Order: sequence, then structure tokens, then C-alpha cells
Amino acid sequence: MIKNKLNLRIALPILSFLPNIGGMEVGLHNLATQLKRKGYEPIVITSYSIHKKLKKSRFNLGYEVTNFPPLVFSLFKLSTFLGFIYFEKIFQFLNFKYKFDFWHITSAFPLGISFVKYANKKNIPYLLRCVGEDIQLDKNIGYGYSQKNKYEKLIKHYIPQTKNLIATSDSILDCYSTLGVSKSKIHYVTNGVVLKNFRIPVNKRIEKKKKGIDLQALTLISVGRNHIKKNYNLIIEIAKVLKTKTNLNFQFIIVGKDVKKLENKIKKFNLQKQFFLIENLSLTNLKNLYMPSEDLIKLYKISDIFLFPSVIESFGIVIIEAMAAALPVIACKVPG
Repeated sequence: MIKNKLNLRIALPILSFLPNIGGMEVGLHNLATQLKRKGYEPIVITSYSIHKKLKKSRFNLGYEVTNFPPLVFSLFKLSTFLGFIYFEKIFQFLNFKYKFDFWHITSAFPLGISFVKYANKKNIPYLLRCVGEDIQLDKNIGYGYSQKNKYEKLIKHYIPQTKNLIATSDSILDCYSTLGVSKSKIHYVTNGVVLKNFRIPVNKRIEKKKKGIDLQALTLISVGRNHIKKNYNLIIEIAKVLKTKTNLNFQFIIVGKDVKKLENKIKKFNLQKQFFLIENLSLTNLKNLYMPSEDLIKLYKISDIFLFPSVIESFGIVIIEAMAAALPVIACKVPG
């Protein structure tokens, strides 16, 4: 049983974290911020390399962040047998050091299944939140850890043994069902946004002028890292058709890690004037620690349409961010 006290110490292990910005990183940061503000003591535990990058950013998140030893994930991929042993020692050490009351694990592989194996033996209270590639599978784009037979076996073995699982969408719910997880173990909790943060006043004309964006053009925005599942090549194809077959004055804003890699294809079709590629935005500001950042909210608010061509998602948190900014959304009818 969990102690009946307000200031529970909660472990939040995650493979990737800030300054990387994606759905799972943003979701966990907002959760940690909310837990802290409610009087709990959240501690994020992330990889050694990510923690090193975060410390260099010198940003005060308002809660503690620590790290796993270096190369722990590489060891698991090299040998799952040794990985399980090493993870168990690490979890034992962290529990001894911090005396956690509860664990919230983000991502099933390899973190989640390793913790399930350890926690079920020790009767430790926990939940696991699966986030996408760890549980989903799309062979057409080579997406999902289950593509590898040895990983698929581990996921199929340990996920049904998990005592508490969070499903953020029907897509994740279907994945659990396929694995034979009992419904009594699943808690349906969708992602959310802090609506009041989107109420900041934004002068579209001034903001567009600052960024060199055409004041008269129809502006479409997409947000997310440049990954094959995000299907950004489709946006370039759409832009090519619009330019050659219509007189529409339009432009696309694409925000996310590695989106600059789209430049060559954009140049190939002479579409440079139609695209604004933004990789680096400030994490947030000191007055408001919730994400998305004020800079990203402003980009949503100067746009006319949110375009999300992704072929698979666990939830697609940027869709509800766009809705919170009062944007109409065009998205593919796909899982998540």
C-alpha cells in the first residue's frame, strides 16, 4: 500500500527527456510540473547523455532530474540477459537512495519491461505508460521495437504481467488488447494541455512580420520531429501541386527536430519561398513551466490551419495543442 501522505516521492523514469522535445517528453515534463505544484516530490530519471545535455542548458525545471549510468540501454540491446540484471541493480540502488513511494514508467522497451520484471518480485507500486514505438508496429515504415523477434517476445511476455497500464488513446488500448492484457489493468487517461496558456494575446500581423512570413498568405503549420512516421514528404508533394496547379498564395511552417533535412527536397522543387523550417525554439519561459513554449503557441496562433500527415501515433499531442490555439486540423485517419 502507498503511504497516505501528500508529499509522495514519485519516480519518473524515461528514455528520452528535455531538451529533446516530443510527445512523451512534453507529457512527462507537464506531469512532473503539476505533481510538484500539488506538493508531491517528482524525480525524473533519464539517460546519462540526455541529462548531460539538460545540465548544459542550465534551465531550472523546478523539480529534480537525475540519470541512469552511461551505456545502460546499449548493454540491454547487446544482451537482454545482462541488461535485465544490470537494470535490477540500478532500480534497487535508486529505490534505496530515494525511497520512492510510487513509480511512473514511460515507455515499455527496454525500460518498462525491465522494471516490471523487478517490481513484480518486490511488490513495488507502479504504472507503465506506453508511448508509441515501444508498443506499436508498422512494418511498412519499419516502425516499432516488435519488428525484432527477440524484442517482440519480451514485450508479449512482460506487458500482460504489468499491474497498471496507461492507455492514452484507442490505438494504445488496441495494442494492449492484442497482447492479451486484462482490462482491469488498463487505465484510460488521455493527454491534455493547459488551456489558459493559449489565451496569450498575439498580433498576427506583428508576429508574422517579425518572422518574415507573408502577411497575406494562407499559413499551414505542422509540428513534430522529422521522422518517417511524420510523413513530411507528403507536405512537400502537396506544396508542389498547389504551386503548379493553383494560384493560391500559401506557405508551410514546419517545427521540429531535424526538419532542416527537408531543405534539399524543397529546393529541388523550387519551393524555398513556401517553407519556413524551424528546429530550435526556447524550451519555455520562467513564468510558465508548462509546455508547449510561448514561442510555439505564437506560431500556432499566427497560422490558419494545422496539418498533421503522420501515418501512426500513440496520441498526437500536437493536435490538441493546435485545437487549443483554435486552429482547424487536417490529419490522416490513422492509429493515434
